[in-house]
Amino acid sequence: TCLESIWPYYTKRVNKCPSDAAFEEAENNKIVDALQININLDEMKSCLAQGFPFVFGLELYKSFDKADEKGIVPMPKSRETKRESHGSHAMLAVGYNDRAKSFIVRNSWGD
Repeated sequence: TCLESIWPYYTKRVNKCPSDAAFEEAENNKIVDALQININLDEMKSCLAQGFPFVFGLELYKSFDKADEKGIVPMPKSRETKRESHGSHAMLAVGYNDRAKSFIVRNSWGD
């Protein structure tokens, strides 16, 4: 993956091929080795505490679009429907907040 400063996310060009500079930069940021972890809170927190972020997949609900200014996404309501577009999505967990009982994640859609 290249740095966002080289190929920023813009919705209007989401289906366009990145620039040559983006591909060149991405060569420096390849995943060399990967492991699988179980869906277990202690195991996920341990992984993060050891300095290893992890990728996870989830189903997006309409509440995903209601993130506040700090980027906090509310839990979906029991009767809430899934988003029709981008219903399944992957993100990167980079930390955990014990007090808030929430993961700190990075989304591929930019800021």
